[in-house]
Amino acid sequence: MSQTLWLKLPHGEYPVVVGQDLLTTLPHWPDGGEAPKALILVDQAVSALADPLEAELQHRGWATARLSVSVSEDFKQLDALMEVYGALLDLKATRESILVAIGGGVIGDAAGFVAATYQRGIRWVGVPTTLLAQVDSALGGKTAVNHPRGKNLIGAFHQPSLVLSDPACLNTLPERDRISGLGEIVKYALTYSPEFLTELEQHWRRLLALDPAVLVPAVARCCELKLQAVAADEHDVLGIREVLNFGHTFGHALEAATAYGSFRHGEAVLWGMRFAVKLSQVCGHLPEAQALRLLTLLWQIPVPPLPALAWPVLRNHIKHDKKARGNRVRWVLLQDVGQVYLDLDVPEAALEQVWVSINHPGS
Repeated sequence: MSQTLWLKLPHGEYPVVVGQDLLTTLPHWPDGGEAPKALILVDQAVSALADPLEAELQHRGWATARLSVSVSEDFKQLDALMEVYGALLDLKATRESILVAIGGGVIGDAAGFVAATYQRGIRWVGVPTTLLAQVDSALGGKTAVNHPRGKNLIGAFHQPSLVLSDPACLNTLPERDRISGLGEIVKYALTYSPEFLTELEQHWRRLLALDPAVLVPAVARCCELKLQAVAADEHDVLGIREVLNFGHTFGHALEAATAYGSFRHGEAVLWGMRFAVKLSQVCGHLPEAQALRLLTLLWQIPVPPLPALAWPVLRNHIKHDKKARGNRVRWVLLQDVGQVYLDLDVPEAALEQVWVSINHPGS
């Protein structure tokens, strides 16, 4: 059971395959030229996943090398990536060679950046091994590393040649990482599809249990929606991809205010969506009954509680949101499921009211 989606761009296209047994069959694998070579960059926590992929490549006549790395945000530093560039040089990789990224968002970001910059650009293949990466970060070609002054400040748009999303890669994923991915899946449903939302309301627990009958169609649906947005606004300059930031304004601020140590990204986004849904209602755009429906789902999904933070601390981080224009924050809000709007003039009183509300949801 698999599904192939295509991202079609003015300069070419590439497939995203969602399904089972992908690491042994390697569908749509790119041509490697006369002397095919591949460097496999893998998170050491899931290094066993590289075994069948590397064996199949070698069976097809590819020369391979493998580099297993310990993954954290510290890996997304230029100094840390010198080891990856060195491994490509040791392999005598050329512009026809391929860098394979097996892991979550950090591996994908780093590998994509290396591929964009080694010999001014080589091809890369993404094999996302977290639910969040499969439905979001592995798609769209945004690659980046960090600077001491901020995350993802050094990067490039460099699309992969192929993405393989196999549910078997998720079998050892801790529950919090599954919930983190679920947060991004809910985002797609709220911002794009009433039908998808209805399915999630009925089956989100089966999705967390990694039931393939629910998981594969859900991942494929998210990929389809993400690829549509990327095709319409590849370099994120037209505002179309801003829809994908629903819940992220508050979520990013929460991550920053807790020094990126208390929440998985998707957990913070779930808090951000609780905030954004309530804010949409308070601003008079989302009907109360619909807000109640959405918040019922969002509050059912377990995430760590909010820490004891003062509102001015969160508000200061919100002011530095990447979507801000001058001192005006561009809030991605809802008029209804699948009906998103941007609001640059949210009253301060409304923000504080929502902050109090989500801190005391039963009051």
